Amino acid sequence: VIVFVAYRGGAGSQLAGGGGPLPAGARGKRYVCAMCTKTYATSQNLEVHMRIHTGERPFSCPQCGKKFTQSAHLKSHLSVHSGERPFTCAFCGKTLACLKNLKTHIRVHTGEKPFSCPLCGKRFSDSSNLKRHQSVHTGEKRYGCVHCGKRFAQSGSLKVHMSVHTGCKQFTCQYCNKTFISANHLRRHVVGRLKTYHLKT
Repeated sequence: VIVFVAYRGGAGSQLAGGGGPLPAGARGKRYVCAMCTKTYATSQNLEVHMRIHTGERPFSCPQCGKKFTQSAHLKSHLSVHSGERPFTCAFCGKTLACLKNLKTHIRVHTGEKPFSCPLCGKRFSDSSNLKRHQSVHTGEKRYGCVHCGKRFAQSGSLKVHMSVHTGCKQFTCQYCNKTFISANHLRRHVVGRLKTYHLKT
């Protein structure tokens, strides 16, 4: 759905039809998303944005079939298969496959957290982390187990749960070689072992 919007000039500009005040930075942008009111200067940019809401992913990787909303995202993904990592962090020298990942990584060094939760104000360095966090407030559980139907708010939680069905335990303790289904379970085990060791000494 693409909505063309006319604006009144001057202070307090509004969306045509009495839709309320414009979002910050929206002046001069004529196309507004009917789902989230985000604004764009061109209908093409709005069309690309709408794929977030519709789930449309028209660009497919010829090697693994993974789908993307934009051709640029597919192009970045292809480096996963080629092994190319042309972007280097000036702070630590880490190399990354795409510019977006580099920009996100640099925030580890700068401490920048530009994404803020509108409900609690908690800030995040990555928009995907903010999106995951918001499920805490909404209670939405988007990820369902194909084996038992149990649902989870985060994909990582589903991944851990899947090991119940597969029996896969990929996290191994370096001290005793015991295996665990998640990094958190391994971490708790290691902390417990170290506490026991310190008590004995």
